[in-house]
Amino acid sequence: NHLFVFEGDGVINDFPGNYSQYRGSTVHGPQSTENDADTNKDFPDGKISSLDRELRTDNKKRQLSYKEKREFETLEKEISELTKEKQSVIRQLNSDSTAFDELQRLAVRIGEVTNLLDEKEMRWLELSELTH
Repeated sequence: NHLFVFEGDGVINDFPGNYSQYRGSTVHGPQSTENDADTNKDFPDGKISSLDRELRTDNKKRQLSYKEKREFETLEKEISELTKEKQSVIRQLNSDSTAFDELQRLAVRIGEVTNLLDEKEMRWLELSELTH
C-alpha cells in the first residue's frame, strides 16, 4: 500500500503505507503544525462550534432528556387544545350573528392560534424525530 500525498504548491509525495500510518508519522512531523494552524483558523478559541458538535451527535441517536420528555407530553395536550380553540373560533367567524368588533377580535385570535399551533407542531416534530 502507498499514498499520494498532495502537500500544496504542486508538491506530491509518495508515502509507503496506509492512511493511519501516514497520520501517525505526520503527528510529530512538520505537517502537524500546518494542520493545527488550519484548525485554529476554523476555531480560534480552540472550541468546537455548536453546529459541529450537533452534527457529531446526530450520527448517534440520542435519547430525550427528562425535560424534553415532559415537554413532548405537554405539547401533545397543548396542540389538542389549540386545535379545538381554532375550530371554535372558525365556527364563530362563520356564524352570521357575530358583531363587527367581535369579528375583528376573532380574526386576530385565529392568527395567534395558528402561529402558536405551527410553532408547537414544529417542536413536537423535532422531539418525535429524536424518539424514533
